[in-house]
Amino acid sequence: MTPTYKLVTGNGTVVTASDVVPADVAIRGERIVALGHDAPGQEHTDASDKYVLPGAIDAHTALHGPLGDGPVLKHGSWTGTFLQRSASDWPE
Repeated sequence: MTPTYKLVTGNGTVVTASDVVPADVAIRGERIVALGHDAPGQEHTDASDKYVLPGAIDAHTALHGPLGDGPVLKHGSWTGTFLQRSASDWPE
């Protein structure tokens, strides 16, 4: 019997610690359980033309507010986009 996964993210470019390959990412419960092709899933998301980073945490962060007013990076590293807006930038 073919296993059915909770969620399959398909048609993406999967980036792992050792490779970059076109593949589907299958999830059961809260865990990534398989990488492959044409995996059956209860829910399917299309990742065509996108990179999929299974297991990556904090692949992107949007920062709001002043940068440099205190410790920003305590451990490790992260990527992010700093958004600085004034009140006049927002529509009324």
